[in-house]
Amino acid sequence: MVRILTIAAVAVCMLGCRTYKGRLMEKGEDDLVGARAAGTETHSRLIDEALTKLLTRHEGEVKSAHAKVAFIDLENKSAEELGDFREQIIEIIETVVENSNRYRMISRRFVKTALNECRITPDQILLPRYRRQFAQVLEQQNNPVDFVLYAVLTSGTTTGVASTQRDYLLSMELINVVTGDLDKESARVRKEYQK
Repeated sequence: MVRILTIAAVAVCMLGCRTYKGRLMEKGEDDLVGARAAGTETHSRLIDEALTKLLTRHEGEVKSAHAKVAFIDLENKSAEELGDFREQIIEIIETVVENSNRYRMISRRFVKTALNECRITPDQILLPRYRRQFAQVLEQQNNPVDFVLYAVLTSGTTTGVASTQRDYLLSMELINVVTGDLDKESARVRKEYQK
């Protein structure tokens, strides 16, 4: 009896247990395309397209060579949990802004501290009095701010017989702290999932 149970346990483990192997990908290799969720390729493409267009279009209005930008929030309104991609998306956004040669990011640590000191939520910065208060706190930290930046990720799903299409949309909003003027750009990626 013990022998039969042992053989059954080994058989179940062989059928259900998977062995994973890892390897470092070469620099020229394409990112993997997720089989069940957006993944690296989707997020990278969305950020590159939306943020690059926004910053390039807005460059003519920037007076100083290093306008200061405070990244405020990444809102996930998509059908998928971001998990560990959340922090990576924020890091990539900040790096793209920093490498634009026209803008400089204010450390998220300073931004978070300013929000806490003002006791305001990210959405309240849209109101002029809170925006001024937020800007004053950052200025006291020797971090004058010119623009605040928001990102919103959404998705829409179409289900077919043997496949599903999910459209991912990343919207970037750049808001002038003094005037409240908004400049917005979006990028869309369509992805098919097969059953």
